[in-house]
Amino acid sequence: MAFPAIFPAAATLIEEQDERAGSSTKSGEHRAQVDVGADAAGAAAGSIGLLAFAAIVWRILPTYSPSFTLVVATLGWFGLSFLGWILIDRFWR
Repeated sequence: MAFPAIFPAAATLIEEQDERAGSSTKSGEHRAQVDVGADAAGAAAGSIGLLAFAAIVWRILPTYSPSFTLVVATLGWFGLSFLGWILIDRFWR
């Protein structure tokens, strides 16, 4: 729930740190853009995984125990987030 507040702050910090490390040169700006873009892509993959978590809980909680539901939903979140990260990494470069 804190994602809308945390992501812009994190992106700003990453950009400032990379620009400072690059001494505000063109390469420092480019590196900052790449790093912030990678952070955004990871956040997108994680968000899709959280949607899967919610969908799994919504569908199977009425039928199965809460502990089983939590384990299955967590595995679904991890699997979809990891798959998203792999796909983004493969097609990003």
